[in-house]
Amino acid sequence: MNALDDATANHAVLVNDRSEHSLWPSALDTPAGWHIVLTGSRTACLEYIDRVWRPGPR
Repeated sequence: MNALDDATANHAVLVNDRSEHSLWPSALDTPAGWHIVLTGSRTACLEYIDRVWRPGPR
């Protein structure tokens, strides 16, 4: 099973220097260039991302 698909695992919301947000399994090391802004359930993290992140133009 993909760690991102495990609804029972703790997750983190990561943010990079461009204010991009990402869902990340808490059990994995945080990738370089990203920092944790929230940890919790997969659902809580996805709800947080939906509330606060507005992708900019590409």
